[in-house]
Amino acid sequence: MTDDPKKLAVAQLARDLAAGYYAFAVAHYVAANPLPINTLPPAEDLGKNPTGRIARKDGTFHTLNMRFYLDLFRENHDLQTRSLRS
Repeated sequence: MTDDPKKLAVAQLARDLAAGYYAFAVAHYVAANPLPINTLPPAEDLGKNPTGRIARKDGTFHTLNMRFYLDLFRENHDLQTRSLRS
């Protein structure tokens, strides 16, 4: 263990980056698997796909069709490969 705050900050950053990567890898595995479609939140309207929201800085948000993008990710192996590389 070190008492140097700079070294401690670097070690914590490395730990956080590794944990973030592992979490991303698990999320990637789940998204690429066809079974998680059953875990999406229910749609607001019967017969529609569930929607998600991505917040903007100004308080508004983007709306997205969660089923469409999950299917896109699951079916597009190039997209999966590119996302893992990034």
